[in-house]
Amino acid sequence: MSKGKDFIKQEILKYEHVPFNTYEESFASYKRFIGDAAKKHNLTCKQVNGKKFSYLLAGGKQVGKFTGLKPSSTGSIAFQICSDKFRLENFLRIMQLPVLTSQNIFEKSHAYELINNDHSHNYVLKPVGLAGGDGIELNIDSANFSEAWDNSIKIQKEKNVAQPSCIVQPYINGFDIRISIIEGRFVSALLRLPPNIVGDGEQSIEALIGQKNKIRAMTPYFRNKLIPIDLKLQKRLAEDGLDIDSVPEKGEVLILNDISNLTLGGDSIDVTDEVSDDIKQAALEATAAIPELYSAGVDMMSEDFRNGGGQILEINTNANYTMHHVPLKGEPKYPFDILVQSILIKYKTGNGLSLTEEETKILKEITRFNTLKSKKMTSIFELTNI
Repeated sequence: MSKGKDFIKQEILKYEHVPFNTYEESFASYKRFIGDAAKKHNLTCKQVNGKKFSYLLAGGKQVGKFTGLKPSSTGSIAFQICSDKFRLENFLRIMQLPVLTSQNIFEKSHAYELINNDHSHNYVLKPVGLAGGDGIELNIDSANFSEAWDNSIKIQKEKNVAQPSCIVQPYINGFDIRISIIEGRFVSALLRLPPNIVGDGEQSIEALIGQKNKIRAMTPYFRNKLIPIDLKLQKRLAEDGLDIDSVPEKGEVLILNDISNLTLGGDSIDVTDEVSDDIKQAALEATAAIPELYSAGVDMMSEDFRNGGGQILEINTNANYTMHHVPLKGEPKYPFDILVQSILIKYKTGNGLSLTEEETKILKEITRFNTLKSKKMTSIFELTNI
């Protein structure tokens, strides 16, 4: 067992006795959260039927706009950079931010040569343009490479990717952390643990999964994010001499999938008050470094998210902040509320309207971020020799 998996299992046990959160039936849609936030700040949220547009109005005047999950402060340049994982990584590296060293490879033989010639660590295969964990293969070496590559390419073809390829990058044992930055302010941090069960010495693996899925299904947001009992899981269990009828010992942690993705049955736990300052700062600087980006969900991998730093994996311009509103465990946070409030503050400032004392404090934070962003924009020219 790897050191990293030991850490993850310890973290799973730490939160095992923390109660699952429960939410009212309507807590599933980001539109609900935006609408509630608008009411809180005396705004009207007008959603266009059949369109992705939502407008924030004050006295009939437009204060702000969303295109799906994306606020109007996010520009097309930010979307273009962040939508391509490989392009984003290269950009962040140029901007001297912590990322992995990866290659975007189209040919299977080329990828195999890279992995076979370096046995110092294992690798990850990651599609360039897919989301939700689709096509990602972890902990790859020369022995399991061929099957993993074929699986990833197959999924990409099924998803109609025009030119299937994989980012090949070093595999890091660590914790998957989502940091939400709202208009230049750190707002929340979510720990995403891989799908797991903890044995009680009495129930089978199948029963334990069913028990956990029943709890997840009680919350609309997790209702379609259940732990699957499929051939992939059965194969994984068989490698450890187990099957779905096996009974894990009391306190024994079984990790059912190495990908810490909520859609695959992963756990989400709020760690806003625990995450390190280094991780917060890296997420802020990464957001500041991307032109036309002020709000984002920054995905990072960290071996020690409480005391150390981490590597930036992705920056999401269409970040689903809903996951912070409805964590499986831990105190909910409210990024959509803060986003609507920030949009209103910017509108008031731009139109010479007075701010409350609280809004003035928030404006100071927004201004500090804008200063950081200006410095980052200047450094783009210096670092790229434009």
